[in-house]
Amino acid sequence: VNEMGDREQAVALLRRALALRERILAPDHPDLAATLANLARVLHDGALDEEALALAERALAIRRVKLGETHPDTARVQLLHARILSALGAAPDTGDVGFLPVGMAALVVVIGMAVGCAGGYLAARHVR
Repeated sequence: VNEMGDREQAVALLRRALALRERILAPDHPDLAATLANLARVLHDGALDEEALALAERALAIRRVKLGETHPDTARVQLLHARILSALGAAPDTGDVGFLPVGMAALVVVIGMAVGCAGGYLAARHVR
């Protein structure tokens, strides 16, 4: 919906999805983190960065615990978090021992995508 240009409807649908997932899922469930990150991204795209930052921080905290620091999904949210901080005129806290530098987070995302594609390719070849 957001890609079709209707940001308001996308925000409304994501808020509804978030409310449902918060009611149904555990507070540290990866699917909840995905919805938080998606809503944060759409809000950031609409320059609603204060709210986006709080959602991205929740999503990042969940993904760090559940998926680990170097997982591509964690890195994606870390990049989003850094973009939001930048838009707000702040810098990411790089003093945190578990924090990947933004460039490293981008690299983790790219490598994760490459591995995912290769894995799909190898699985498809194995089916023959």
